[in-house]
Amino acid sequence: MQAIAEACASTAVVLASSNLTSKILGDHASRDQKDRWLRPYAEGKLGPASFASQ
Repeated sequence: MQAIAEACASTAVVLASSNLTSKILGDHASRDQKDRWLRPYAEGKLGPASFASQ
């Protein structure tokens, strides 16, 4: 991650937020949520991921 950040900080931020999203889903999502979101993400079918609240 540090090497990526040295080359491009914004890319590192996108990667870090996507990794955090994947970790949270992996640890806490139901099987249905994992199948809906985590599997396609891991297969490269979804773009970068993040959580946001209003």
